[in-house]
Amino acid sequence: MSERLAVVAHEQAEQLKQERLAMAREGRWTGPESVTSSVGSVTDAGGGREHQKTTGGQKRDASRIAQGARRQAKRDAQ
Repeated sequence: MSERLAVVAHEQAEQLKQERLAMAREGRWTGPESVTSSVGSVTDAGGGREHQKTTGGQKRDASRIAQGARRQAKRDAQ
């Protein structure tokens, strides 16, 4: 039973792959984010959040850059 299920699943996967390739060749396929799913209603495709620079963030970034420069200077001095 599971062997037959595996064969059918493989055939369907190949058929879906061929359909997607055909749509991509025709210019109609824009990628997985255009496919609607019935598994939930997530509106965001998982993109990253926008980073907002604040005074604390700028200071932290400057501190990390300075720390890296100090480490590199120490290595160069050896």
